[in-house]
Amino acid sequence: MIKFLRVVFLFLISSFSTLAQSIVQVDSLFKTNEMTAQWAFSEEKNPIKDYKILSQIKDWNDTKAIPIAFEKHVKAVWLKTVFYNKSNATIPVRIITKGIDSLNVLWADSAGKLNSFHTGRVVPLSERFVASQYLVIPVNLEPKRNTTVYIRIYNEAYHLSLPFLMVANPSETNLIVKKGEIVYNTYLGCLFLMMIFSFILFVFYREKLYLYYFFCLVWSFGIAFCYNDFTYFIFEKLPEFVRNKNAFATFLCLSNMSYLLLAEQYLKVDTQKPSWFFKVSRITMIMMCVLLIGFIGFGEVLYYARNLFYPLITVNAVITYYHLFVSIKKEYSPSWFFLAATAPIVLISTLDVMSDYSGIPIQTVHDLFYAGTFVEMFFLTIGIVYRFRQERSDLEVARRKVFESETIIQDEERKRIARDLHDEIGHDILQIKKFFSNFLSEKSTTENASKTFEEKVNELDDVYKNLMKIPHRLSTNSLNNKDLVSELISLYEHNYDPSYKLSLPKTPLNLNPFVAENLFRIITESVHNIEKHARATEVGIDLSKDEKELRLRIDDNGIGFDMNKTRKAGMGLKNLKFRAETELKGKLTVESSPGNGTIILLKIDLKNLPT
Repeated sequence: MIKFLRVVFLFLISSFSTLAQSIVQVDSLFKTNEMTAQWAFSEEKNPIKDYKILSQIKDWNDTKAIPIAFEKHVKAVWLKTVFYNKSNATIPVRIITKGIDSLNVLWADSAGKLNSFHTGRVVPLSERFVASQYLVIPVNLEPKRNTTVYIRIYNEAYHLSLPFLMVANPSETNLIVKKGEIVYNTYLGCLFLMMIFSFILFVFYREKLYLYYFFCLVWSFGIAFCYNDFTYFIFEKLPEFVRNKNAFATFLCLSNMSYLLLAEQYLKVDTQKPSWFFKVSRITMIMMCVLLIGFIGFGEVLYYARNLFYPLITVNAVITYYHLFVSIKKEYSPSWFFLAATAPIVLISTLDVMSDYSGIPIQTVHDLFYAGTFVEMFFLTIGIVYRFRQERSDLEVARRKVFESETIIQDEERKRIARDLHDEIGHDILQIKKFFSNFLSEKSTTENASKTFEEKVNELDDVYKNLMKIPHRLSTNSLNNKDLVSELISLYEHNYDPSYKLSLPKTPLNLNPFVAENLFRIITESVHNIEKHARATEVGIDLSKDEKELRLRIDDNGIGFDMNKTRKAGMGLKNLKFRAETELKGKLTVESSPGNGTIILLKIDLKNLPT
């Protein structure tokens, strides 16, 4: 198990790295002989709208590299670059970035005319130059001249940062945008499929585990859906709840709480006996909900109160890891999947908390978060499937043990009844029979009285024979570690009421005791039903086995029955089906019609049998 997890983990780390690189394309500037691009930065002290003022700014800082996270106090920044087109033709250029709320672009042409362009997350998809979550700025470079481009970047309610700023020609821009859209759309599509899977599990099994798993997926889906501008497929303009990042913060808090609840169910934490950790987790959840309702209700931006939420999120994460540590210590194997799922997202969450100090752009952290949640949900899905199979296997073993215990008890009870019938009732009837026999031989009676006594003696003899069949059936209803073939021969070969035609293997079948016991019970219960109801004079028992299949056929020449009138199987037939199809994983068919006897067929694929 551990070796398998290591291989999967290394594979996913490699995939994770590739995915992150495809999402976060850093400092990839388009460069040709005709054009170069190097950006300079200047913090905006006061709002600037005049191009002439921009051209007069002297304190441009061209030493910072992209990606860049600006100082916490910075609200808006101007970027500047100079493109020089050496060719004799106009060159179309596309500037590409992502995750910026507002971008205002200014440049002047050869005639001194000022050109402007506005885009950003606050701009609907229908009004963007390219209808994508990527922000594309078109600039046409006139031939044989310098073109100075100014871009104002602004982020609302989040740390101002720039994840990447690429310059490309139109065809390369289309390729970059399409590759990025494939990644984001695939991520959302996979989450959506896992949401459907988890919801189906919850509907069928009604377990809290699948409900919390479903909510974890919903919140992760909501974060990516809102932050990657998919909300524009629903709204023409961003709702304030999404615009000020309160949606992202809310989903993050709800995800943190749902994940802790999921951990409790997945790791089988005993919530009936609340521990100190359990009580603390409930307090933090209540506090988090109260803060969310309070801040959102008063129209406050949650990002500015993040120092209140981060400690609560951290406490829940620590409690989750405590439960995980206890589960691993108890050698609960599904906990390793939970560890593999949790490790990447914990690292990324730490980067998010430290984003004010680490210098990592928040968009980069979010992209890593998407990749991390994909890995997380991938491992959780595998873990839940593994846990589901393990629980069903444990349930099957427990049910089988109960069944075997009940069988032993039933066998003991049958033997006790058989002894009582033989020792007490049989003995008494036999004494009565002897008494009447002696009376009949010793006493001189009339002819009618003699006939009456003779009839009663014969009736008692029949009763005695029938009664003696009962303990035989009861005491032989279990193999008791005997060979199946030899036991069938001893039971039925010399039986003439009805007579039995046996077609059995010449050598022992060497079956698993559990399999042999169930086959034996299927045969004896079928024979018992035939003797009780069928009025048959002949019964055939055909048992065979080849390399692939084990086959059993039981038939009789009795009165049969109407299959259409017995669609609701009685207890006897239900027991046969349970043993044949549930215990032995075989296929049982029953064929019968009035006056034509009954045929019982059982086919079992040997690969389905326990060894």
